[in-house]
Amino acid sequence: LASQSTTPHRSLRRGALELPPRHSPLRALIHRELTLISSNSTFLFESVGEVLIFPLLLVIFRASIPAQYIDAVVPHLENAPYVLATLTGVLLFMAGINSVSSAAVSREGKTFDLSLTLPLSGSRQVAAKLATYYSLFIPAFALNSALAVSILRFPWWNALIILAAGAPVLILVGAATISVDIRRPLLDWNHPQQAVKQNLNVLTGMGLAIVSVLAVAAPGVGVALLGGSVWLVLATSTGIAVVAAVMVCRSVLRFADRRYAAALDR
Repeated sequence: LASQSTTPHRSLRRGALELPPRHSPLRALIHRELTLISSNSTFLFESVGEVLIFPLLLVIFRASIPAQYIDAVVPHLENAPYVLATLTGVLLFMAGINSVSSAAVSREGKTFDLSLTLPLSGSRQVAAKLATYYSLFIPAFALNSALAVSILRFPWWNALIILAAGAPVLILVGAATISVDIRRPLLDWNHPQQAVKQNLNVLTGMGLAIVSVLAVAAPGVGVALLGGSVWLVLATSTGIAVVAAVMVCRSVLRFADRRYAAALDR
């Protein structure tokens, strides 16, 4: 009897040890976003393609261009005063044109009602969507920077400078573009392609991403026209991007609270 009475307690202890670990709400929401993106081939290929297409193009470019051509061009680029700032801008344009953030709410479709039942504010749910976007595109931007620097045979630490200057701009772009989808998401769709390929928010978000990059770059261009060094150009644009990213992120999260509380006025 004694041995029989202790068996359930041991199994309960083993069962308790086998319980899955508890995650923070943010981690759980990010996992939910990644699961949603991978839930069907349309969302998955659209997102993965946007993340990987530019690194793939850079690799193909490097493999197809003869080494002697690169040898002939690199000395001219090394003497160009603002090539590093220009390269940063080009990489940011390629990274900003995507549908991941500007269709973040629309991808939920009719299941968005489940989000409204969660005991979490709209700002926390949107913060998770932004964190998902950053976890995909900031590493991709770092990879693009490393590939571009390698192709142009610049010092490796130039990739770190590009990443430091570009990350705040990507944070700004993510917050700005997701605000479009929060304002008027396309939730009543019957096929996933409608949420990303036939969604006006995606086109609007791409345009807003371009405007955001240009707005951050404009002061740096002004510094360059006044004869400032490339480091001053990058510092000016990066500083403005940091301030703008903080202000826009706060505004978007407050806006998300209002929109989710109003059930997006549906």
